[in-house]
Amino acid sequence: MNRPKGRGIKPQQATPNKTFISDDGHSYKIRITVVDSGYNTQYVYAFASRYSSGIYACKGADYLRGGETYKPYDKMTLDRINLKRAYHVNTGKMKDRISNSLGNAIWRSDELQPPWYANFPEDFRDDYFKQFEAENKVDEYDRKTYRYLRTIWRATKQGQPNHAFDTYNYNMAALEIFADGYCREMLGLPGLDWELFWQELKENPFCEVNSN
Repeated sequence: MNRPKGRGIKPQQATPNKTFISDDGHSYKIRITVVDSGYNTQYVYAFASRYSSGIYACKGADYLRGGETYKPYDKMTLDRINLKRAYHVNTGKMKDRISNSLGNAIWRSDELQPPWYANFPEDFRDDYFKQFEAENKVDEYDRKTYRYLRTIWRATKQGQPNHAFDTYNYNMAALEIFADGYCREMLGLPGLDWELFWQELKENPFCEVNSN
């Protein structure tokens, strides 16, 4: 597994407006947070309902029709759970992407970093990376006809921690949710355009130079 050196980031204050200072002296703020509602659902809904934007409940789905990364909850559901916005996340698709980026991508020093290449802080321990091995892909078949149904991710061993894999998964989805919204609302595009989004970040980064 590749473990490239990443820039260390340290929190400055324990508030929703927390600022993070990177090693290169830039200050970053959190732009979007998604909270998995699969466990203690009502508590997550109550927490997310305190915020008008920026913090959203989400729930994983093995796959979404059409291959979308995420799908907003319908209005009837949102009204019932008292939320302005919440998302289903295509965990199958995202875990496929993460697995491919960890296992197949090779970054040559004389080339640009490959798309979706995984970067981690250099002080992460082996127990963190072990959690990416807590699930693998299995084929499901109809018990009566033995007809192939689908391929999904499942835990390799009951109770084995997989939090790192899950949070990476939801963070990647959150990035796409934010990027899609930014392209539509700020750039006036009809949908997500990764190339233009990253170019915009180069020209107008969501950070400030730390003067301290």
